[in-house]
Amino acid sequence: MKRLRFGRSRRPAPAPAAPSIEGIVIGDLGGPTAVVDDVGRIGALDGSWSLEWGAGADDRWHVAHEEVAVRQRRIVDAPVLETAMRIPGGDLVQRVASVNDGQGRALVVEYHNASAEGVALGLVVRTAGLLTVGPDELRVGADHVIVCPDRPAGGVVATGGDPWPAVFSGPPAELTHAEATDVGGALIVALPHRQRVSFTVVLDGSRHPARATDPESVAAGWRVLTADAASIDVPDPALVEAWRRIVPDLVVAAGDRDAHVAAEAAWFLDLAGLHEEADRARVGVVVAADQGSMRGLSLIHI
Repeated sequence: MKRLRFGRSRRPAPAPAAPSIEGIVIGDLGGPTAVVDDVGRIGALDGSWSLEWGAGADDRWHVAHEEVAVRQRRIVDAPVLETAMRIPGGDLVQRVASVNDGQGRALVVEYHNASAEGVALGLVVRTAGLLTVGPDELRVGADHVIVCPDRPAGGVVATGGDPWPAVFSGPPAELTHAEATDVGGALIVALPHRQRVSFTVVLDGSRHPARATDPESVAAGWRVLTADAASIDVPDPALVEAWRRIVPDLVVAAGDRDAHVAAEAAWFLDLAGLHEEADRARVGVVVAADQGSMRGLSLIHI
């Protein structure tokens, strides 16, 4: 499957607008939407922005991409990722999914404080250009990406360079903005123990999805979608598990703007018995051919 590579450094110095990450591509029936690395950092497909997270606990701030005790899994083998970071008294758990209800396209990023104590959750976005932050939303550019919490933030940050020091110091809750080639903004939300908070990341000027949902529900939808896919019966459990994960990834790849990726997905989706999804991929390839935006791909094999 296609994996987007943005280098391997976790925290270069000085930090670029969107720190380099390498990870798993997630998406929906419309195609890929974002890449998530192994510590739950989320990046734009074009590298134009990235999202980081951390928690202020009783002992100190724990920033996920700087911690050792971070682990990740897929939920029911779907392109829905769960990343858990150890904090005093338990875990802070992030779940990320892509949603597309026909009205709007977005990421849903949910945090569950599974620890015994309350924390301050910090959600940081890095980008270049204009960034505006208020208690109800963080906006990148005019309408490129909008991050909205399901409750008003208790503190906000917008600054050139690394925003984490301002997060650590406890910023006030007010409207603020910054514009630079390396800019960062943050929303800080109080998260009591055993509670959840959700952020909607509206992508590329899209509308907000008409219906609220959560990553677990998205994962359940993927299970229904891929229920009729062919299974494999081999002695190697790891190979069986890999196949179960590849099938939904192929469905995402069917909507890829790269016609070569979509064409490859079509062949494997037919092999998996998901012929409607394969046809969806072929439609995208044909459209690309009509627009003259593809080279070196024979339509005979798709």
